[in-house]
Amino acid sequence: MISLALCHAPALAAQDVLRVETRLVLIDVVVRDGGRFVSDLSPEDFTIYDNGIEQQVALFEVVVAETPASFEPAVNGVTNRVEAPGERTGVTVLLVDQVNADPATQIKARGEVLDFIESADASRQLVAIYSLGREGLEVLQGYTRDRSELRRAASRIEPKQSIELALAGQAGVTGRFGAGGGEVGLDPELEDARRVANEESDIARRALRLDRQAARRFLDRRVAVTAEALDAIAAQLDGFSGRTSLVWLSGSFPFSFDANNYFDSRTEVYDGAAARLERAGRSLIRAGVAVYPVDARGLFAFMPPGTETVFAIAEATGGRASVNTNGVTEAMIEAAGDAAARYVLGFYPSDGASDGSFHTLRVEVAGEGRDVRHRRGYYGFGAMESTVAQRRERMQSLILSPLDATAIELASETGASGVGAGELETWVRIDPGVLDLESIGGSWVGEVDVAWLVAGEGNTRSEVRYNTARIDIADEDYDAARRDGVVVLRHIHGTSPGRWLRVAVREWTRDAEGSLWVPLGDAPDGE
Repeated sequence: MISLALCHAPALAAQDVLRVETRLVLIDVVVRDGGRFVSDLSPEDFTIYDNGIEQQVALFEVVVAETPASFEPAVNGVTNRVEAPGERTGVTVLLVDQVNADPATQIKARGEVLDFIESADASRQLVAIYSLGREGLEVLQGYTRDRSELRRAASRIEPKQSIELALAGQAGVTGRFGAGGGEVGLDPELEDARRVANEESDIARRALRLDRQAARRFLDRRVAVTAEALDAIAAQLDGFSGRTSLVWLSGSFPFSFDANNYFDSRTEVYDGAAARLERAGRSLIRAGVAVYPVDARGLFAFMPPGTETVFAIAEATGGRASVNTNGVTEAMIEAAGDAAARYVLGFYPSDGASDGSFHTLRVEVAGEGRDVRHRRGYYGFGAMESTVAQRRERMQSLILSPLDATAIELASETGASGVGAGELETWVRIDPGVLDLESIGGSWVGEVDVAWLVAGEGNTRSEVRYNTARIDIADEDYDAARRDGVVVLRHIHGTSPGRWLRVAVREWTRDAEGSLWVPLGDAPDGE
């Protein structure tokens, strides 16, 4: 049995409602001179522009990543918290792309990852290794500083033939999706076939149209799988307070990028893939993930096509692209170095930024010839327009993701239910301090979407269930709620070895998310 903790606020006049509309915008800024981090700058050395308007620097910090502390959840409970309170952890995710790269490129990428593990100083940051296959993300190694664990994970990377990439070539397309023209490139033989079809027969013309439709499907699949992976990684990294770097090792980057239009697929993919691209772009920018696209193929005699995509992704997120170079390991080390030391600047937008639209950012730094990296924009704080169907679709994506979303901290605890002999109860709580609550008549009020399912062995799972939990915390109870959390889900169950409760929570008004896997195993000690 599952129940939701719902609280109801009294209906009050508009003048009784207080919402804080002015919020601090934070920007991670990396400043290098001659490849070395510049550590002696002051607030007066920085100028911030929001949509071209100069802003006052309200917060300034020089942050050097600390050695991550070992974090242990509460007894009899689990949490999606990714770092200890007050910790500033630098994080680097290595993503080995097996969808958009051929086997030879994947072998090169594996070698570069192993070289990085031996060369990089990982003592002050966490490193994770993921692979992207046609079925989605696979966690090869979770966050760790242990080189031996990273080495074992990298050694397990086996090259795989990307069916989508291979069949796209057989269907007569290059498989590349350039940022400039936005057209699927045709092979010369297919160009000839199209000309013949136009001149000679309807049959050939229909065959050509079928070829192009098939190619579009293959490309659509690559784009969708890639976008879902980037979205999941962004949701997981959102809870880290330190700079987060995503090193994306691939052989091609199958879509264009425009920060104002999210991930821009032009007209060459279907609407479903386009929606995933939009979500992935928004997630990466909101989470402040710096993307470092790395073309693992190495050095070419000429600049390979489609490089505009690579540079645009890096530019928009504050990372750096590495294309047409044999210095792949060095590029990865640089990305990890950017995660280890940075400036944090904060400002209160002069216009309030309450419309939810995209705002362009520019940061100028005193001094000549300095390399300045930061994300190129942010989304305002207004509520996202979203239908019930769209909200449920997003909740299902969170539930089925292999990674936990971390922007909303969740914690669970299991104990005796009091319902019947042998019955247990698992509570899932959230920290109300991260929610967008309104002060209404002496209470703090808001709501979150909640989704859950129960999964068992053999990939069996129950139907996804949905609800909206309304939060209502009296002013005098707020401090206790921050300390103990607010229950958003209660699940009554027996001892169920091999079964798991999957829970996702989302505050749709500001697109903040959290998710968690909770084991439904034996009773806790002492129960």
